[in-house]
Amino acid sequence: MEELLTHITESFPNISNKAAWCSLIGGGIVAILSLFVKPLKREDRFGHPVAWISGIIILGISLAVIVFELSPYWLLLDLVVPPVWLALRWYDFAWKLKKACKQKKGRDILLHDYVDTLTEKKLFEWEIRRFLLPNLIVFFEIGAIKRLKTELDNLKHYQTSKKVNELRSLVCSIEHRPQEMTDILKPKVIKRKPSDKDYPYYLNNLYHAAMMQEDTVGVEYAFGEIENYVASVTDTNRIPVEMLEAMMYRYDTTDNKTGVTRTLALIASRKPKSFNEYLHLNDIILYYNKRHDNRGGIVSYFDEAYIKLDEMEKDEEQRLGFRLRMVKLHFEYNYGWKEITIQLFKDADRFLSYSQDIAIEYVKMLANALRTSYSMYGQTLMPEQERLLITQTVEHIEQYIHRHNKQLFELSEEFLYRKQDAYQFLIDLAQIKSLINDEFDKIIVQTIKSYEKIIELCLKNENKSEYIQTITLFINEFIVQVEAVKNYMGSIGNDDISRSEKIIRSASPRITELFGIYKTILAESNFDRSFAYYTLYAAYFSMYFGCKEDAKFYLAKFEGHEISIKNFRAPIQLMYQNLKTALS
Repeated sequence: MEELLTHITESFPNISNKAAWCSLIGGGIVAILSLFVKPLKREDRFGHPVAWISGIIILGISLAVIVFELSPYWLLLDLVVPPVWLALRWYDFAWKLKKACKQKKGRDILLHDYVDTLTEKKLFEWEIRRFLLPNLIVFFEIGAIKRLKTELDNLKHYQTSKKVNELRSLVCSIEHRPQEMTDILKPKVIKRKPSDKDYPYYLNNLYHAAMMQEDTVGVEYAFGEIENYVASVTDTNRIPVEMLEAMMYRYDTTDNKTGVTRTLALIASRKPKSFNEYLHLNDIILYYNKRHDNRGGIVSYFDEAYIKLDEMEKDEEQRLGFRLRMVKLHFEYNYGWKEITIQLFKDADRFLSYSQDIAIEYVKMLANALRTSYSMYGQTLMPEQERLLITQTVEHIEQYIHRHNKQLFELSEEFLYRKQDAYQFLIDLAQIKSLINDEFDKIIVQTIKSYEKIIELCLKNENKSEYIQTITLFINEFIVQVEAVKNYMGSIGNDDISRSEKIIRSASPRITELFGIYKTILAESNFDRSFAYYTLYAAYFSMYFGCKEDAKFYLAKFEGHEISIKNFRAPIQLMYQNLKTALS
């Protein structure tokens, strides 16, 4: 130390202030100690940029005091500047997070960009727990499962944390790995207290994991714990809506009338804070009425939903979007669909001019209404005005196409769900345009392009759930279009049909390949309960392609789960009945 002091004194002969020397040495010691603060993980301490910047600031101030012979009081900056700098850094993180969370439109985009930036930084442990971990769920919400798994793997020191376990259980759920999901959740349920805020969510997810495996012992254990938890809470708002949904389904399907009555009372006692929460609660009652063919209850659902919409939803764009999405349910339950749809058609200007999102939602509604009114009820809506309406719609929507394409092609490919919706919208638009120009072949071309792109995105994001769903939709849509071409051939012998037939023939090998992949996925899952919907479709596809024995096999697998067909939409119920008739 004496040699070091002598060397510095010879280099800076004017230095004589002992306080400055002490401060320099003290600053150096503080700088070194700053590399060992608690929030840094062991291997990060010496390499963490925040620690080094803090050390550089301290040493820089100390040297400036010595070199320029400043008052020793300037050394107080050693104590002030690093904490202030860290406080500003943390304030910046918190402010950007608050800004992203407050955003109503595009919240997922802002939150994705925020988390994406955090993952590129070296963070303190406190910053990881406060800012990064709670918001990694955005990758799950947008469909970027591969990115979520990568970021979880990178957080190797946090594998036992509550948030990492929650996210890993969600990944297991979407990848249909119920046993791993159980292994993650069961210890959490056992260790946590019912009073803990996250306890009911762990418990409900554990129950669903057991249901997926059809593990009788696991189901009885988890549901028994659910009943104990519900009996212990005094505030019914603490019961997750998903738990009420699970209770209603189990009580109803096991003919436990007392349980059903108790669950209905719990739902009635809730005071939803938002219109979306109200809808989720009342969907439980809707499906209960649907299982029992209670027409009066179904009608009441619609009538009350519109009243609650006006009372609870203040955002006009949300109100308009809800009305458009409700049209599909009106068709589904054969309730007032014609009158409501015609009125919406008459209000086309209002919906198409309001915003891009509403205009696109309107196009989806129109395409579905025109298609469904004919396929389900054999009717053509407003035949005298249909062409005028469609022309008007196409003219309006053109103003939004540029922004739509920007969203489609410039967003990161991690936004699977947004891009999926955008590509499917192109199919709807092609279907509407074909009614003006009679170019049926363009629908098939766009269908193939859109679904192939969605499949590519599913594989890139390793989103197994959306992958099998997309294959289902693709094969089903292909069958619909094949049948449409066959039906038109008898009445329209034009070049459009000829081109469509060529496209169908060229695409058929790919459909066969996808169906092979589809069946492999089902077999690898051992046809578990979570794949029941797809197993039923496998029976339908097999029957369509002439494999009657395969159809019997898949239908038996579906029925082995003892799931009421009334839980499914009307077209699925019809498909099931047609299969039963054909295979009997």
